[in-house]
Amino acid sequence: MNVKTRSMSKKQEMTASSDSKKLDDLLTKMDALLEAKNDMLTKLNKLEEIQHGIVEDVDELKQSLRDSQQKIEEKADSIEIVVLTRRIEDLENLSKRNNIVIWGLEEGSEGLLTPRWKNLLALLYSKV
Repeated sequence: MNVKTRSMSKKQEMTASSDSKKLDDLLTKMDALLEAKNDMLTKLNKLEEIQHGIVEDVDELKQSLRDSQQKIEEKADSIEIVVLTRRIEDLENLSKRNNIVIWGLEEGSEGLLTPRWKNLLALLYSKV
């Protein structure tokens, strides 16, 4: 072999070994990137699971809030009914206090009363 051929062959070997080293470095970096990508995907999947759980919790809380609001409205309505019933009873009792009871006089016989009785009743009502 001549000297030129040997020298070219050494250059090719050096270039080949340099290229091989570069390829090995690139492959190592690619492996690291793939591993990082897989780690990110795993974390993303975990985050999606957590988010799904949070969404379910929020939905349950919303439903619970709706149920609570409905119960509060029902209780408020029933309390309002009780208050109004008491007020009606009080008004009825107050109106009965202004009534005059005359024993022996039938209900609805006001039209049959003599003027004397009418004057007496008018006098009694004016004092009340």
